[in-house]
Amino acid sequence: MIIPENILLILLDPEFLDDNYFEITPEQMASAESKELPLITETGEVIYGLASFSSVLDFDRKPKYYIAVLTDITDKKQAEKDLLLIKTVFEASQDGIAVTVDGRIILLNYSLLRMLELQIGSRPYR
Repeated sequence: MIIPENILLILLDPEFLDDNYFEITPEQMASAESKELPLITETGEVIYGLASFSSVLDFDRKPKYYIAVLTDITDKKQAEKDLLLIKTVFEASQDGIAVTVDGRIILLNYSLLRMLELQIGSRPYR
């Protein structure tokens, strides 16, 4: 299969290109650099790929060919967003929240810390 030379520019989200200068230089290819890129599917859906680029050099240290590997990281990016939302709600909640494992508190929010301070009369841990 012959892949067009500008395939990444075809696949990249145009809004990403508006806000980010994107170029792959031979120097970047030599260092096997990776970039997170928003890509557009045939249906118009935006997915995220981790693109890794490298080059194979000939005996004269000139690029013989290039290798590009795209890994779908869409689920990972969504999980990161979800965790950030949970963290924000956890920290901003006026309700006291504790997370326990095997009966031990491993995490509590500041609201619960304030409530416990009122009950036991000690200063909150900061």
